[in-house]
Amino acid sequence: MFDAQAAAIKDIYASRANARYGLENISQLEHALQAAQCAEDGRETPAFILAALLHDIGHLTAGMGDDPAAEGIDNRHEALGADWLAARLPAPVSEPVRLHVEAKRYLCATDPAYEASLAPDSITSLRLQGGPMSQTECETFLRKPFARDAIKLRRLDDQSKCENLSLPAIDHFLRHLSALTPDPVSREARETFHRLGYIILRDFFAPDEAQELGKASETFGNRARELLATARERGITPATLAQTEPHGLVVVPEADNPEQVCRFEYLLGSDPTFARFVRQRIEPVISALHGEAFLPFKD
Repeated sequence: MFDAQAAAIKDIYASRANARYGLENISQLEHALQAAQCAEDGRETPAFILAALLHDIGHLTAGMGDDPAAEGIDNRHEALGADWLAARLPAPVSEPVRLHVEAKRYLCATDPAYEASLAPDSITSLRLQGGPMSQTECETFLRKPFARDAIKLRRLDDQSKCENLSLPAIDHFLRHLSALTPDPVSREARETFHRLGYIILRDFFAPDEAQELGKASETFGNRARELLATARERGITPATLAQTEPHGLVVVPEADNPEQVCRFEYLLGSDPTFARFVRQRIEPVISALHGEAFLPFKD
């Protein structure tokens, strides 16, 4: 699915990544491979490993030399790289890259030891990039999708500057492209969600899927009423009944009317078919919008 993207990445790194990485005695390629190796050693997701590999691709596409910061230039490599990646790969790859400079500014503001550990060229570029964040900027940054991944990527970035390491070829890491799936939402949708706190995805479900959801809702409702009636017949609470069926639906009655269903929970655990539907159709969108793994709670 991503063969063309792999070819484009290999061409960029083969032709432009042998230049020196900042003031370090390693090349851009060595830095990229080290970062990807650290992510792989940490058993990160395929998307994150690729983000680690490609986090500085903007330096290679910008065409501004090895150390533009020394000339007083912020080449905005994070935005250039992320835009290049977003046109080809899903958000879990591109968006941590987009935010990894902001993550540097965040860490400088929140971790006193972090700024002191930066290399001289990184301190120079920090001033060009806006310096440590203010408290308000920190709070805003943390609300962005993929901010946590960007912080993790930034720390990994700073660790990947060792000399004379034996590293796999780039193909070793590009194999993770096969594990990616297309981005379920657009960048515009994520930005709308971040700005408003909600988003309307019209016609998201196909007619047959909407019908399937309607049937599932009816089935759950009927089952909840049956469980409530069973609890009454046995003279026990619905909570006690739920303990006898650890993988069943959990029903909660109205506080002022124990014969009326208030709500029911544990939908995913009680119905594998419904759970599969949610995992395949809903989970990827929620994860993409939030930039975090989907974790159902009181579903």
